Amino acid sequence: MKDYKSAQPCKNGTAKPIWCLIPGMTPQVWADVRFASRWLLKNPVFTLAAVVTLGLGIAANSTVYTIMSAVYLRGLPVDKPEQIVSVASQIADDTQGVSYLDYVDWKGANRTLPVWRHTTRLR
Repeated sequence: MKDYKSAQPCKNGTAKPIWCLIPGMTPQVWADVRFASRWLLKNPVFTLAAVVTLGLGIAANSTVYTIMSAVYLRGLPVDKPEQIVSVASQIADDTQGVSYLDYVDWKGANRTLPVWRHTTRLR
């Protein structure tokens, strides 16, 4: 095994070892990178688990950020979001959504709200 502690520093005008090509990378860092690469190649199950875990974490993070960005940072795509109203029916202590037939009746009897939209909530 090579002794990286006695390696020559990077000098201008000489042939440069690989650790001189990236600023801040010392011979010891490159030795650690090579060791990690060999270890990951020898343990494919761990490597696969690590890659899948990182992929799922990055995907979940970008999904949550996209939703938060769309809803909270950019706001709703309506002219006056402060006028949005949620209507629900309540039976005893359980708040439920509105059935489509109730929606049609309320929309027909409406004299206050200019626009009605029906959406469903997933539980």
